[in-house]
Amino acid sequence: MPGVETISNWRNELILKALYGSVFVAEEDVPLLDTAALFDAEGEIQPLPVDWQDVGYINTDGASFPRETENSDINSWQSTEPTRSDLTTDTSSASWVMQETNPISLGVYEDIPFDELGLVGESWTWDKPANPLGLYRRYLFVAQDNYQGLPIYIVKMFPRGKVTEREDETQNRENAIERGVTVTAYRDSSIGTSVRAWVDGPGWRALASGS
Repeated sequence: MPGVETISNWRNELILKALYGSVFVAEEDVPLLDTAALFDAEGEIQPLPVDWQDVGYINTDGASFPRETENSDINSWQSTEPTRSDLTTDTSSASWVMQETNPISLGVYEDIPFDELGLVGESWTWDKPANPLGLYRRYLFVAQDNYQGLPIYIVKMFPRGKVTEREDETQNRENAIERGVTVTAYRDSSIGTSVRAWVDGPGWRALASGS
């Protein structure tokens, strides 16, 4: 007897996972990345410019991307559901927990300039700012999956982001010293969006004609 599968188009190879990845950050005056800067003609990811710096190891939760929306509803006497609904808020953010103690992870968590600390191995001293600096920076999130041994890249960029929440810094004998942050994305007027995303890679292109 025919079932729903006869009218469906299911492709389990399109169920993607972020097997691993990394978070990169740059100061706000660093040029934004575009498709040509990220991928070559075959879809292979390219080395990033030196001003885009890796925050280092992240815990196994990886990165999450909450998206909060609010609506303004109009209710009418004659209807049990809203007769009009308008989206009034659509806010994107990213959260992750950093495990390394390096100038980039600390600069993000403490909201201080990256060059304030110096290099790993040098003596570091920093103060909590009396008034939060609220630094806007650029953030790039790169995750990788694979298909038939070929990489698939899932990429998001916040062209203008700011740390809006911090998790407690943990210090104990059982776990790494971890510093978790949430960065909210804001629209960058130069490209007219708060979030730009890509999916590419040789593995992705191999799926074009079906598995």
